[in-house]
Amino acid sequence: QVVLIGFGVVPYASQTWSIGVEEQFYLIWPWLVKKVKNKMMLFWGVILFYQLVKYLCRFLGEGEYIMIFRETWEITVIDCMALGGIFALIIYDESYVKVREFIFNKIVQWLILVVVLVLIFKGYRFYYFHNDMYSILFGILICNFAANKNRIFSMENILSNYLGKISFGLYIYHTIAIVIAVKLLKNNGDINNYLLYPLIFVLTIIFSAISYEFFEKRFITRKINYSKIISGDSAKLENR
Repeated sequence: QVVLIGFGVVPYASQTWSIGVEEQFYLIWPWLVKKVKNKMMLFWGVILFYQLVKYLCRFLGEGEYIMIFRETWEITVIDCMALGGIFALIIYDESYVKVREFIFNKIVQWLILVVVLVLIFKGYRFYYFHNDMYSILFGILICNFAANKNRIFSMENILSNYLGKISFGLYIYHTIAIVIAVKLLKNNGDINNYLLYPLIFVLTIIFSAISYEFFEKRFITRKINYSKIISGDSAKLENR
């Protein structure tokens, strides 16, 4: 994300700012979680610290390096990762069974789902706590999809499972698919959303499937040798 802020958009790769955030997460968070016994206090402390620094950055002036630090800090969104940790505790720690029962309630599930769909459709942005609010809403939905046997509907099906398997490619290659789709339709003199969006989806899935089969799978297989806990697609490949 430092490159994106300091040097501008990288063609076809601007979305990879989040990989930098993930790297920082995996470098720092395991140590914090291991050293701090009270996990809930840790997560809330991180959220408050992040928001405090974010607020104080408003008073640091407009220098070049200050601007880079301010924008880098905001895009790091460590508070959202801490919110994810809170939801993980809610799911697995019996101390929060009452909270878990509340977010697992079917009325709450439907309400949150409708709110999320309306907000996305309207393109609504929360002014200061934009990322945090969406993290809370999506966190509730993810908790239900991941751990609630009485969820209002399941994402477990052949299509969604396969798209989940190639999801890294979907994330990486969709910008290239957008450019190709626009150019193809432009050359044929007919750009409209009814053709554009389906073509983007198809191209992205094709690129991602090819990448997974001929590139990513090699690294997933090798990852097994460095993992204490085998999970996800690594476990499936190991059992073959």
